[in-house]
Amino acid sequence: MNRRTDFGTEQNAEVSPPLPNIGMDYIPTEEERRIFAQCNPENFWYRSVPFSATSVLVTQGLITKRILFSHPKYGSIPKITFVCIMGYPAGKISYVKTCQEKFKRLENSPLGEALRMGPGCRLALSGESKPIWRHLG
Repeated sequence: MNRRTDFGTEQNAEVSPPLPNIGMDYIPTEEERRIFAQCNPENFWYRSVPFSATSVLVTQGLITKRILFSHPKYGSIPKITFVCIMGYPAGKISYVKTCQEKFKRLENSPLGEALRMGPGCRLALSGESKPIWRHLG
């Protein structure tokens, strides 16, 4: 009854591959840079612009139907400006999964491998010399 078992010490245990070192000092490969460069205009034109335009049209429609009220002095401009500006980050955020899938399809990509492994295994912080996010634009 008091037997102690050490799990994971068997000789036949599978050895997992080492985690890719994706930290703040990671320098993307050429393929990864190409994907970064491709994702930026795509998320702007296919998500941010439509989100902003739809938000502006819906807000203006709600103001016209008197569900939302316009400002007595400035009219609908503050509300319209706000929803237009908020459409940009909403579009960026909504495109993250699509862009991640593009990275996952890359075969010899440490970044793609880290994304395939899942959220808990992604980062191994080792410094802050060259942030990967500077390639996002």
